[in-house]
Amino acid sequence: MKKLFSLVSILAMLLAGCGQNQPNGATAASADTTAAQETVTATERDPDMPASLIVGVADVDLPPHTYTDRQGDALTGFEVDLINAIAERLDIKVTLLQIAQEELESALDHRKIDAILGNISCTNENKLAMALTNPYITIPQVLITRTDSLVTAMEDLSGKNIAVVMDTPAARLTADNYFEVTFGVISSPKDWLIPINELSDGTVSAIVADGAMAQYMLERLGDGYAVSPNPVAEVDYSIALRREDDKPCLTISRAIDEMYTDGTLSALSEKWFGKDYYSR
Repeated sequence: MKKLFSLVSILAMLLAGCGQNQPNGATAASADTTAAQETVTATERDPDMPASLIVGVADVDLPPHTYTDRQGDALTGFEVDLINAIAERLDIKVTLLQIAQEELESALDHRKIDAILGNISCTNENKLAMALTNPYITIPQVLITRTDSLVTAMEDLSGKNIAVVMDTPAARLTADNYFEVTFGVISSPKDWLIPINELSDGTVSAIVADGAMAQYMLERLGDGYAVSPNPVAEVDYSIALRREDDKPCLTISRAIDEMYTDGTLSALSEKWFGKDYYSR
């Protein structure tokens, strides 16, 4: 079943001197998507932006990016705070709509949603299919292993079982043979907790995940597990719109660039990931 969460922007900030520098990383801040507020502002909205957007997000928990809070009635996470901050700057209303990951692009094509947030990597395939904003974060993809494991790099996993979370960039890189390694069994459950259990009981030798999610997983695993010191890949994350919506896409990109310049993205990164991905 689809879950609907409303997010309404608060006081907008005047867009000034939007840069074109693309962020090298990012992190998040949280927002309560259930509490709607009316906006009163003297700022004139960008004529290229609609007054409201329906933004689709996957109907799975992917902490600390986007997930349901402990009460189970609101979305929270980095991407939620990101879109909230963008809405503030552009003086628009945003409604978050949870949809099955595999149905998001179809929903965008059929105008059920206006944009897709989360898990959209800047691949050539995505660039051909959709209009992508400037990247709002670049996150390394890493391995999670036991500390007593001999696995330190991707090539050490030849013939071994691994786990990824379904439909994440790590899962797509693995499925596309990006790593040029022949694995044993590739487990790709929808629930992010299952790979943790599989690593704990020895079913898999490693988990491949983005660095932010890996740190979240380590907290659940406890002692005896570690993240590989060197990333196995790096992925740029963008917001996707329909190809014909190039002007709103550019306006959102300018807001992202401005948030990078003024430190907003760094603050969100520290809040959600415990580090500033933009300082690299």
